[in-house]
Amino acid sequence: MALLTDLINLDLSDITKKVIAEYIWIGGSGMDLRSKARTLSGPVDHPSKLPKWNYDGSSTGQAPGEDSEVILYPQTIFKDPFRRGNNILVMCDAYTPAGDPIPTNKRHSAAKIFSHPDVEAEEPWYGIEQEYTLLQKDVKWPIGWPQGGYPGPQGPYYCGIGADKAFGRDVVDAHYKACIYAGINISGINGEVMPGQWEFQVGPSVGILAGDELWVARYILERITEIAGVVVSFDPKPIQGDWNGAGAHTNYSTKSTRKEGGFEVIKKAIEKLGHRHKEHIAAYGEGNERRLTGRHETADINTFKWGVADRGASVRVGRDTEKEGKGYFEDRRPASNMDPYTIGRRITGNSKLGGKSQMDADGTSQNLNKNSARWDEFAKLKFVELCEEEISKGNRPRTYLSKDGWDNLVRRFKIMTGRSYNKKQMRNHWDSIKLEWCLFKDLMRGQTEIGWDEARKTIVADDKWWEERIQVNEKFKRFRNRDLSLICRYDVLFSDVVDTGARPRTPNGRFYVGGPKKEAVYDEVEGSGNNDECLKLIVAGQSRENPENYMLPAAGQSREIHENCMLPAAGQSRENPENIIFPLAGQSRENHENCVFPLAGQSRENRENYMLPSSSFAKRKSSIRSETRKSTSSSLRDDIENLANLISAKISGAGPSIEECLGLLRKIDGLAIGSPTYFYACNFLCNKENREMFVAIGDATARYNWIMYNYSISKSNNPGLP
Repeated sequence: MALLTDLINLDLSDITKKVIAEYIWIGGSGMDLRSKARTLSGPVDHPSKLPKWNYDGSSTGQAPGEDSEVILYPQTIFKDPFRRGNNILVMCDAYTPAGDPIPTNKRHSAAKIFSHPDVEAEEPWYGIEQEYTLLQKDVKWPIGWPQGGYPGPQGPYYCGIGADKAFGRDVVDAHYKACIYAGINISGINGEVMPGQWEFQVGPSVGILAGDELWVARYILERITEIAGVVVSFDPKPIQGDWNGAGAHTNYSTKSTRKEGGFEVIKKAIEKLGHRHKEHIAAYGEGNERRLTGRHETADINTFKWGVADRGASVRVGRDTEKEGKGYFEDRRPASNMDPYTIGRRITGNSKLGGKSQMDADGTSQNLNKNSARWDEFAKLKFVELCEEEISKGNRPRTYLSKDGWDNLVRRFKIMTGRSYNKKQMRNHWDSIKLEWCLFKDLMRGQTEIGWDEARKTIVADDKWWEERIQVNEKFKRFRNRDLSLICRYDVLFSDVVDTGARPRTPNGRFYVGGPKKEAVYDEVEGSGNNDECLKLIVAGQSRENPENYMLPAAGQSREIHENCMLPAAGQSRENPENIIFPLAGQSRENHENCVFPLAGQSRENRENYMLPSSSFAKRKSSIRSETRKSTSSSLRDDIENLANLISAKISGAGPSIEECLGLLRKIDGLAIGSPTYFYACNFLCNKENREMFVAIGDATARYNWIMYNYSISKSNNPGLP
């Protein structure tokens, strides 16, 4: 062993100029660290002088086996406390061979925001209090605890001294010194409230450097515990019961908060963070709900509150900051397993800076008075989740949500995100993601030889396949190596479930009437226009072979030809599309009593005899008033929606209702509400015949087996189905 120790500590600087560089990166879980070493010809003092390096991403959960190469980009250099000399540790982030950041690369998006001129001018400082727990290697139980038992209650362990109070101090001290040697700005250590739990502090560090330093400090800690034969855990609640959890309290300040009057800036920043509490909680670490319970010096996870010197607050301000009128605040919500790049990006991006602009978490500067909606990943996710809920309630009768569905969406979206978007902005976003969904379905149409990476939520295909598909449509490249988990959920929103009761395997294409095909524009800023292109998409479930039966007006056509715009109702054959007729020439949308729907077999010549009653029919004059027309696409879209609502109301009137079936669905064991199979079942039961069969089966177990049987069929036909 002595020889082994000598070799480990061998100093090579006397015999060679070569050095060893340990490349460090974050693995597929977002929390696991990986590293490997390479030999350099001589000392290196800047990451730009280091070579990029590849690794096998399929072995880390970051790439498929048939396209496994991932490239490491060196970002920050630290001295190596293990090999010492001129040897170095290199913090890297990861990219595809094409130069795109892989989905688990959170540093890339953080770098965008920290390099923004508004942010650089503010010099954001971060101080991160990293808590962790040391566990016995074989039993995964905190060191110092009796195996299978518990020590005395909390109280004497915080900053405690003595063999019965401090467990693992040798590991903690070794880590402290190693971080100082490496050049990490580690500012202190202490024992925590739970025995076997410790904390180290990194910072104050400027911008993205705080994230680099914390990750390398974690790496050094992992290496030291590896040598010591103990296990380090960053679980936010490693032991259930009356024990404190483990967090990563993040202290934050800017030039504006550190100068006179800074306390007022702090209060405004905290207010803005409170408006986006749900967004932050979603990004602040896994398992945080077990820690943020309102007990053990935490605020409840669903509640945002701040206070001065309040350890039970979401955000705390120190007494000195209040007294001096300037300083910093402490965000106490992050879990111990948080990603510091994400934390920094969220806090900086979502708090008001000292200038006239606000940074969104994606690094985009926004005018504070601008009324446009911003759809970052968090907002997109909440939009889809809330739409799924409304659909499960039966509030999407056909093409769009019903009036109640839109009202509920607007109201609940504000509660969930703190953002007040109106129905028009919501519907524009619906149209925008429908375009993306259709593009994705175009990509997948007829493709049976590709795979699906469940861990990364990406398509598994070789370079040749991608090159061929991108030649068909250059826009397909946006889906390459992209996390498609959200797009797969769009099926629930847009599939033609009313007619078929099942998700289509692929969309049935686009049909453009008159003029050249226009390219769809995917604008992330919503609320400023109509998505005409979305209305030119053929309705899901319609055949491309007979597009003439399903016409939408061509660009430039007026509503005077709307009687030629026809869609079949549920159950109607495509051979008789004339049975569904939109408003007559010259009619306004206010005169819907003149919109006629002849029965099957009746001629259109006698359609004046078959009018739908209107609640205001008796009050209206027979003459049609002139009015200011809406845009063609907007008016037609509303006509389709009103017609769909009417048809759905008539269809749902007979047989088991959606509400009745959902009530039975909730009683089925093994079908978790909110799961992919649950939402599939909700869509499946939008079909009248499926509802009748579901109720007729009678037995809950048989109903479950029937749902899962149909789900397996749909999944085999649709690789993207979760």
